Amino acid sequence: MKGYHNLIIHHSFFAGRLIILLVYILYLQRVEIFCLSRLKSVRIFIDSEPLISLSADEWEYYGVIEGSHKITFFDEEGGHDAGGFLETFTKVVTDKEQPFILVCAHVRRAKAVGRLLALQLKYTNVYELDGGINWGWLDKGFKTIR
Repeated sequence: MKGYHNLIIHHSFFAGRLIILLVYILYLQRVEIFCLSRLKSVRIFIDSEPLISLSADEWEYYGVIEGSHKITFFDEEGGHDAGGFLETFTKVVTDKEQPFILVCAHVRRAKAVGRLLALQLKYTNVYELDGGINWGWLDKGFKTIR
């Protein structure tokens, strides 16, 4: 019976962790990061709000949208420097209610940084370019600069 008892405790422990994980995932999904493909005029919006290009390893390959602020969050190995990023970012986005747009190659990194800024740091107008620079900009015929 001792083995059976330990199995129940072990199972309950992981079931509890699973419930916590599911609640956290549902909570993350409640964070609204606005997707620019849903706006009528993506180009006008991008021309009027700060555009933050996140990944230095992508700048050379894809280029950046003209007027972008190149603020590295991720390095070439996928690591990050959140402190260095925030130091520069807060000089561009000076108010937590100020709209801004996060851009990376395929939107995955922008989503991760957007969630950090919205959930942890309470920024309220976080936008991302749907599809990133590759599938949300270049594929639509817009140009980048290098």
